[in-house]
Amino acid sequence: MKKRRVISSEVRPFVMPVIGITVAFFALGSLLVIFSRQHYYSILEEETVSYARTGARSIESILNIGSLLETADEALRLKIDEATNMEGLLSDLVPEDGTLAYLVNGKSVIGSRYPEYYLDITGKSDIEEAKGNGIFSKSVEINGTKYYKAIVKIDEGVMEDSALVVIKPSADTDRKIIRSSAIGILVLALVYGALIALMDFTLNRNRHLMMLAYYDHLTGLFNSYYLKVMLTKDLKLYRWNRKALMLIGISNLKSINLLFGYDSGDDALRQLARRLQLIAGQDTMLFRFTEDRFVLYTRNCHRENHLEKLVEAILEAFREPMDFRGQKKQLQPKIGIVEIDGDYENADRLLKDATISLDNVDLNTGKSHMYFSRAMAEKLHREDIIEKEISMCLENGTDAIYLNYQPQLHLATGRVVGFEALARMRSGELGNVSPAEFIDVAERKQLIIPLGNLVLKKACAFLAVLESRGYSELRVAVNVSGIQLIHEGFGSSVMEAVVDSGIRSENLELEITESVLLDNFAAVNKSLKDFQENGIRIALDDFGTGYSSFLRLNELNVNYLKLDRYFVSMVATSDRNDYITSDIISMAHKFDLEVIAEGVETVIQRDFLIENGCDIMQGYLFRRPMEEADALLMLEGFDRIETA
Repeated sequence: MKKRRVISSEVRPFVMPVIGITVAFFALGSLLVIFSRQHYYSILEEETVSYARTGARSIESILNIGSLLETADEALRLKIDEATNMEGLLSDLVPEDGTLAYLVNGKSVIGSRYPEYYLDITGKSDIEEAKGNGIFSKSVEINGTKYYKAIVKIDEGVMEDSALVVIKPSADTDRKIIRSSAIGILVLALVYGALIALMDFTLNRNRHLMMLAYYDHLTGLFNSYYLKVMLTKDLKLYRWNRKALMLIGISNLKSINLLFGYDSGDDALRQLARRLQLIAGQDTMLFRFTEDRFVLYTRNCHRENHLEKLVEAILEAFREPMDFRGQKKQLQPKIGIVEIDGDYENADRLLKDATISLDNVDLNTGKSHMYFSRAMAEKLHREDIIEKEISMCLENGTDAIYLNYQPQLHLATGRVVGFEALARMRSGELGNVSPAEFIDVAERKQLIIPLGNLVLKKACAFLAVLESRGYSELRVAVNVSGIQLIHEGFGSSVMEAVVDSGIRSENLELEITESVLLDNFAAVNKSLKDFQENGIRIALDDFGTGYSSFLRLNELNVNYLKLDRYFVSMVATSDRNDYITSDIISMAHKFDLEVIAEGVETVIQRDFLIENGCDIMQGYLFRRPMEEADALLMLEGFDRIETA
């Protein structure tokens, strides 16, 4: 679809008004001419008829006087004949503007001016009609000149079979008609021009507003607003047609903007838009949706593998590197695809599902596109419930988040030396939620800091209970995420929890994972040193599966090394695995670190750990994680666990 098609939709509302105004202009102009002609010819008729009637009455009066000639003496008769000179009288009856007056009596004609074609002037049939009706008038053309003619019958008692004919030229009237019509049409033209100018101004303004409303100023593509307008229309008119929407994201645009500047990023977007525009066609349209996302919408998905071919075309548009200040870099695409069926009733839901599918693309898998499925929406809904319940727990103190405690057993003495506090979630709507799931949600929804503080406070409260019951040597380990550890206020939050609960700081242990050391080793190590100086112990969790090396281990401020359950589970499966596990324990001891083995589930594993000098174990072989009340009951009945 070209821009002109969208613009034509803005012009379309003005077409009928322009046609209407134009028709009205010509109609009013025609009516004005007709009205002017009728008006001025009506005046001409009134004047001509008035002259004829006045003249006829004057002639009748004079002829009545002439009847006295029969009784008057000769001198008086001469004076009366002179007074009743008919030609002079007719000349005096009409103005000197070319108006003619004629007295017709049978075949004789007496006129103010005797024309060559008097029969044309008088008109025998017209005279007969005037004699029958008393008066007759009409517009005539005589010898190429237009006149208005009025004929008035002379009273039979005065002059038998006579009529007065008055002919008035219409040239002056025609000039008045032309002048008044011209003025009226000029006024109409000015009004018409003003209306057209106003509509043109409005159209240009609307076109400008339409450009702002429907087009992206950077790429010149249709924008998200027009996308929603068009989708809303298509979902109603073509509901059952096979359609699809592809949401195209640029995963590394932010880093490009930071590295090369926003101008370079804008240039890249313009280049990419031109490449993607080549894919668009009659049934496929391209839109810029957000800063780093485009939409390719197709109305025709009936051809086999049509969507896969479009995906390949999109990826091809991204393959050619772009120049960023002399450096060649590729934009990295992610594509979320929604196949549109009759279930979609509005654009918002469609775009939401496209966003869900895009967010489910994992570039680490090597696949850059994902089709939307109901499972994705259900997962998102589930995560939303988890987020809301965590938030409610943090705000209102609900029991959705609680702690289980797994005891840790000292292998040499067989005594419980502490517990690991394990966060658990019991959702009112979903039931039990695994820690991996709700902690992941908390991290992505920026809830991990307050959630970690809540877990820390609960663990410190449990420690306070232990100390109040005489278990002052037991410690409790709390898992700390990398986000917490590098957070500016984390250290003060830990010490605040220790002070508020009144516990001994040396009984609190913080467990960190190897991954937090990768990019922030110096800063993290300093924080760990600060905790140690305040008596808090540090354990390195999941050792052997991450990024740590023994060289770094020598520099790291930790007290315990937790052997990952993988190495424990591989015990007695091969000599090589046994060597690796035993060497890790031995090396940790050389760095003056105690070793805690987690995930111990069999006697063989336990015996191996004892044989190789492992210090502490935890796992299902001894106890599963338990709630606080059960942990206290266990301690009350526990004296010594035989290790043999």
